Amino acid sequence: MNRPLRILLMGRHFWPHGSHDSAMALLRLASGLARQGIHVEVVTPKHSTSWTPRCRWDRFSVHRPVTLPRRDWGYARYARQLSSWIIQHGSHFDAILVDSMREEASAGVDAASALQIPCIVTDAGSDWNADHQWATRSRWNQKVYRSAMQADRILAPTADSHRRLIVDGCPADAIVRRAAGFTSLCPANAVRRREARASLGLANLDMAADSDVPVALCIGSMTHHSGMLLAVENAFWMIGRYPRMRLWLIGDGPARDLMHQDLKANGVRHAVAMPGSFACLDDVFAAADLYLQLDSQGCEYFLPTAVSHAMPMVVCDSPDNRQRLGVAPETHAMTAAGIPDDANQESIAWFSRTESQKPFRQAFKQQMNRIVASLSPDNDSAVSDRRNNTIGHVSDGRDWYRQVIRRYPYQAVVDQIANLSRQLSADRTGRSLESAPTPQPRSSEADADSRRDGPNGNSGGTVTSGSGDFTR
Repeated sequence: MNRPLRILLMGRHFWPHGSHDSAMALLRLASGLARQGIHVEVVTPKHSTSWTPRCRWDRFSVHRPVTLPRRDWGYARYARQLSSWIIQHGSHFDAILVDSMREEASAGVDAASALQIPCIVTDAGSDWNADHQWATRSRWNQKVYRSAMQADRILAPTADSHRRLIVDGCPADAIVRRAAGFTSLCPANAVRRREARASLGLANLDMAADSDVPVALCIGSMTHHSGMLLAVENAFWMIGRYPRMRLWLIGDGPARDLMHQDLKANGVRHAVAMPGSFACLDDVFAAADLYLQLDSQGCEYFLPTAVSHAMPMVVCDSPDNRQRLGVAPETHAMTAAGIPDDANQESIAWFSRTESQKPFRQAFKQQMNRIVASLSPDNDSAVSDRRNNTIGHVSDGRDWYRQVIRRYPYQAVVDQIANLSRQLSADRTGRSLESAPTPQPRSSEADADSRRDGPNGNSGGTVTSGSGDFTR
């Protein structure tokens, strides 16, 4: 009887970093592979020395053998330690899968070469935080990025990512387009929404809201580059125009105190909840009425989850966001307010990022006016429609939600990765039986550079959740 496929997943962020999109995406992938009977284990760094080096979550084990360094000069030693640990403990794995093309990918490629197993990496991120943009910020980043390109396969989530990899010199036959994936969920109805709000209100009084109060939700890392700053800048206008609404800012990061001070200075802190991170966001999505996607961060998990919950959305217009949602990025007409004209998609209100706040405010009003009208007790027909509606959100665009979920199911992503890992493992096993090479660690450019620098790494530094490591 054949033993199950064994896959080692690697990522910089993992549970309980609920505010990190990549952490939640890696958690969802690990759970999906484990449900198929695949033996899955996760390797991720500790962000504090007090974290346990090993724990069990759901059907798989989570290993934290190395502490993420505090300074940039410690990442060379961090990559070496991570690679050494995998070589020492990963001989029973059939494949390694990494969720980015950074230090973890370099360590995974080196370890996979030594263990004679395939390594698959993902071209992750978007806009300023994309892997190819990160690679241009230093010589070390460029070396790590080039080392990650030596993986057996590189998953490209979008057409732009595919083209960038080819331009950067990646072999075309090593690039695999990864399908976009949306989980099929039962969208929250009015009863589910009341239960979710009651549960969240007991956990945090700031999140207490009546059933007829509109709630806007924004999730992400609170950094100085985050699109969440746009919500903070417009909070006074939003609360002034819709006094009964509530704004939920879910996440953590170095700009949290700055956001809190701005909200308090504008006198709207009472209407804004900043509860931190959540390990499970099911109740949060079920309790909200409107989802705000204010930049290109969150395309891996947060934005697809909002689609799965059939939530009305206000989305920043960008090629990454359009490709993730399966919307054709062809040239579109602009209204006078700078809003992309997509009349056939009433579920999404697009806005263009400009120095003016007007495009965002126009898109926000477009969605919030419909939500407020459906909640108004003066509109008997709207209330009746909302109560009879099994979805519980504004009914506009329901057909589009169903179409995009059926067209891009998340199960196809899990099957693609499982089949690719199984195929590469079988090919590698066949070659090793014919030639029987002696496993030797590959000497990468990144390792050579770290040896020239000498043993000046730092393995004992700590990085708190949502701190500056997000920009790496």
